[in-house]
Amino acid sequence: MTLYDRDFNTITIEENLLWEQLKEQEKVVINGRPSDNIRKSLYAKYPVAVRHFLSLFPNNFLDSVELKSESVSLKSKLQDFSILLDNFQTTERQILNFIKEKKAFFLIGSILKSNYRFGHHSLFIFPEFKLPPNFQVDYLLVGENSDGHHFVFVELENPYGQITISDGSYGETIRKGIKQIDDWEIWLEQNFSNLRLVFEQTVNKTEKLPKEFTVFDKTRMHYVVVAGRRTDYNKRTYRLQRRNLEQRKLQVFHYDNLIDFADEAIGTSTY
Repeated sequence: MTLYDRDFNTITIEENLLWEQLKEQEKVVINGRPSDNIRKSLYAKYPVAVRHFLSLFPNNFLDSVELKSESVSLKSKLQDFSILLDNFQTTERQILNFIKEKKAFFLIGSILKSNYRFGHHSLFIFPEFKLPPNFQVDYLLVGENSDGHHFVFVELENPYGQITISDGSYGETIRKGIKQIDDWEIWLEQNFSNLRLVFEQTVNKTEKLPKEFTVFDKTRMHYVVVAGRRTDYNKRTYRLQRRNLEQRKLQVFHYDNLIDFADEAIGTSTY
C-alpha cells in the first residue's frame, strides 16, 4: 500500500538545493572558518521530502518533526477520529479507511510513544503488511533505538460489540484479535527470513538492510490488539492485559488508549 502521494526515493532540484544550503549552515565556525567535522543539526528545517529521502524506508517513514510542525492539522484529525469512534455503528473497516484516507498514520505510530522504548530514533509504518499466503497484518510498526530495529504487529478489531463479557474477561472480539496474533507468531517463527524480499523492495537504495530484518529474533517481536472502548474494560480486563504483556509481549488496548497516546505525542519531538 502507498502511504503518500509521491515517491520519496527521489527529491526535486529545489529540495536538493535547499538541503545543500542547510548543510552549509550546519557547519560550526571555528577560528573564522566553517568546520567540516563539527556541525549543529538543522535536520528539522530540511524539506519534508529530504527527511524521507534520508531514511531507511523513504515511503514508509513517519516524520516525527511533523508532530510539532503539523500539530494543528494532527489535532484536527484526532478530533475527527474521536467523533468517528463515538458513533456506535463504526466498524474496524471504517477506522482503517479513515486512517488511510486522512493519512492519519500518527494514530498508530503514537502507540510507541507511551508503551515502548524504541521508535524515538526513527519509525516506519507498513499498512496491510502481508504474511503470505494466508495472513495480513493491519499495521507493522518498525521502531529504532540504539539497539537497532524492533517490530510491532498491530491488529485492529471493532470498537463495539462482544468486547468483554460480564466479569471483564475477553469477549469474542478481543479473542479473535489474539487468535490472529497466535497465527502471526507461528508464521514469523517459521518464515521471518522470507520477509527480506519484501523489505528489500522498499528499502532506501543507498542503504543495506540491517541484520534485524533478515534474522529472526523473538526478543524484537511485539504485538498489539486494539478493540473496544474504555467502558468495556474493568479490573479483570486490565489484569488480563498485564498478564499478556508479561507472558508474551502482547498489548491489548482500547480505542480511547489510541486517542490518549496520539494526544500525548502531538507537539513533541519524537514518537
